Amino acid sequence: MSIPDEGFNTIDAWRARLHESVEKAAGRFIRAREALGPALRKAVFAYELDDKAVYEAFEYSRVNFSRAFAGVPYLLKDNFDVAGVPTYAGSSFLGEVRSIPNKHCRVYEAMRALGCVFGGKTCMSEFASSLSGENPFSGPCPNPHDLNRLSGGSSSGSAFAVAAGLVPFAFGTDTVGSVRVPASWCGVFGLRIQPGPLARDGVFPWAPSFDAPGWFTATAADMATLCHEMGHGTPRSVDKKKPALWCGDLFEIPQRSLQKPYQHLAECAGAVTDREATALLRPHFKKSAEAFDVLRDVEMYETQKPWFEKYAERYSPALRARIERAKTHTPQQVAQAKRAASDLSSALHEVFLDYDAMIWPTTPCVAPLIGQYTAETRKHLLDMNAPASLGRLPSLILPAAGEDGLSGGIQCVFPSEVRMDVPGVLRTMGYLQ
Repeated sequence: MSIPDEGFNTIDAWRARLHESVEKAAGRFIRAREALGPALRKAVFAYELDDKAVYEAFEYSRVNFSRAFAGVPYLLKDNFDVAGVPTYAGSSFLGEVRSIPNKHCRVYEAMRALGCVFGGKTCMSEFASSLSGENPFSGPCPNPHDLNRLSGGSSSGSAFAVAAGLVPFAFGTDTVGSVRVPASWCGVFGLRIQPGPLARDGVFPWAPSFDAPGWFTATAADMATLCHEMGHGTPRSVDKKKPALWCGDLFEIPQRSLQKPYQHLAECAGAVTDREATALLRPHFKKSAEAFDVLRDVEMYETQKPWFEKYAERYSPALRARIERAKTHTPQQVAQAKRAASDLSSALHEVFLDYDAMIWPTTPCVAPLIGQYTAETRKHLLDMNAPASLGRLPSLILPAAGEDGLSGGIQCVFPSEVRMDVPGVLRTMGYLQ
């Protein structure tokens, strides 16, 4: 779905609305929310400002119109802290038993400095635990292009909001695909930066050393602009450019209608094939999902332990079982997983000596119908997204048009933020002049 007859959903368009009047900008945002209807609003928004607060926020932004993003609304996933607002992180209880935040997360402060308008917090999978976009408490977040299908998760509400035209960008987190998958299925641009302070400062954790912040944008131009203003995704290295490596042959893509779009995007990015390089990566990529599962579980259990011991009955049965399973990993399994992660990092480092980026699919299929997200789909998603997560690497997500207005996506994986050139990739692909 999209918001009808309301103009473009870009940073520049929102600034133009505020320049014309507070009423035009605030009214556009409020009407966009109302157009969703009660059921969709519940599936997308975890916290909303009332209409009066929306007008006041746009009025404050108008006073600071000289700032780069004055008049531009954005949303935060509900694991980011906002002072005075309970953080539930997709759970049924966290906001009731955890102290209400008394300060804003780092992302909120950065957006306020740029003049942005905070528009609310978005729904997510329970404690960021699922890639489907389903939540046992708030219900599934549907796909804006087909409300019978899933949005992907765990940053489901943020991806929906951008794709549906509510806001030009929104923030999420990505541990093993939680930005990459919903960006792909909702047909928007996404970015996962490296794990670090932006994800740890005022963000409720899932697996802290793997948790990475990220964001969604409706357009490539806004992705480049946001990267510039956030100080992420623009290269700090002046080394001679090297090509990207196409790694798509390392993965099974069951939905054949996506194979050509994926290859076409890779070709537009100038990606080349190198059998020797992919042969080096293959055994390590195959082990990535299993190794990641173990190491993520260890961290997740330590994060959840203080809450799980008191409130186990408030977790969904599925997540409760996962947390119980996490306690059973042996020291030998953990050591083996750490070796696999180290071996993967060494192989990635060797290949990145010759390439600026690696490109491979993010999803094996377009968004599944609600109720038809299978264990096989989850396995494919983990296989595709675990290597970059286990290697703690940043990624740019590019949507790939499939059939019937649905999409998949590819990820352009970079060796580090120092060598992460988002504008360069977008320019090479023809998205930017």
